[in-house]
Amino acid sequence: MSVRAAVGKMAAPVDALILNAGGTGGKTPHALTQVGVTHIFAANVLGHVVLVDELLERQLITSTVLYAGSEVARGIPKMGVAKPDMRTSSTEEFVSIADGSKFGPKADPLDIYGPIKLTAAMWLGAMARPQPPHPFFTIRPGGAPGPLRPALRIKKGGYPRKTKMTALAVTTARVAPAAIAQELTIVS
Repeated sequence: MSVRAAVGKMAAPVDALILNAGGTGGKTPHALTQVGVTHIFAANVLGHVVLVDELLERQLITSTVLYAGSEVARGIPKMGVAKPDMRTSSTEEFVSIADGSKFGPKADPLDIYGPIKLTAAMWLGAMARPQPPHPFFTIRPGGAPGPLRPALRIKKGGYPRKTKMTALAVTTARVAPAAIAQELTIVS
């Protein structure tokens, strides 16, 4: 079933949308979909774009949109992941990320993942501007070592006592990629 068909069958709106699909594109990350983007791009960006657009068009989102981002959008030197190499940040460069031509057919999917996650964060930033009643956020799940790694302490009885998570509040796509997100600490 397509994303559009699934949304068409929805009978009620959602209060919050969590976009968490992704990964490295399965067994064929470099293969192109029918619309000309790689499987890895479709799983991490395009599917989410279509879903959000359809839900907004049909007024089926009542509140927040949250995208599960990744540290790789900024690079993780301690884990051997380079910062995405964005030479021009032009439309053509983003198209080359989507269709894979920026990387070539034999590129390591992990090297492609960073620019794709950066593209998703840029998209979310662009969406945050025209949708005032719907906050758009991207968070990183916390796979990198360091002081920003999420910590969860459980009190007796199994309920969370304190949750610390680093969130990226995306504000606008008209700033430099490195500055697209402002870090927040959320403690509940």
